[in-house]
Amino acid sequence: MATRIIKEDLTIERLRELLDYDAETGEFTWRVSCQGTKAGDRAGADGSEGRRHIVIGYARLKAHRLAWFYVYGAWPKALVDHINGNPADNRIANLREATMGENLQNQRRAHKHNRTGVLGVQWRPARNKFRARIVVDRNEIHLGHFDTIEDAQNAYLEAKQKLHKFAPK
Repeated sequence: MATRIIKEDLTIERLRELLDYDAETGEFTWRVSCQGTKAGDRAGADGSEGRRHIVIGYARLKAHRLAWFYVYGAWPKALVDHINGNPADNRIANLREATMGENLQNQRRAHKHNRTGVLGVQWRPARNKFRARIVVDRNEIHLGHFDTIEDAQNAYLEAKQKLHKFAPK
């Protein structure tokens, strides 16, 4: 009978018995054949939002967190952020530990509920203007009201470069 593996039980030795990790490509391949996979097959499946997941035992694990564990021998203490914003790019050079606030600084697109579709910008009908704002250390900073969405976006992007150390450069 197969043993159930949960994240807390997975050791670095067992992970390295089961998978190979290529730090240059960010890809995992199986070292063993089991449950419909052959040794040498690419491990995992693409999940929502472009993230890759790998099932080991009965645990569904995120490939970027497995990459961190594989390379450093310990589970990340915080979130693992994709530096280039691409959740499918699991090269170790593209991964860094980050707090939730730092990870949010790396955000590149507005939330789906943002009616302007522009990160850091919202429409203020009472003023008939676009408002730019940014959050730093959980504090919202008002950047001003603007006649055009482009001016508001530029104000946001300028502030992001100055205030967010994890922001894309």
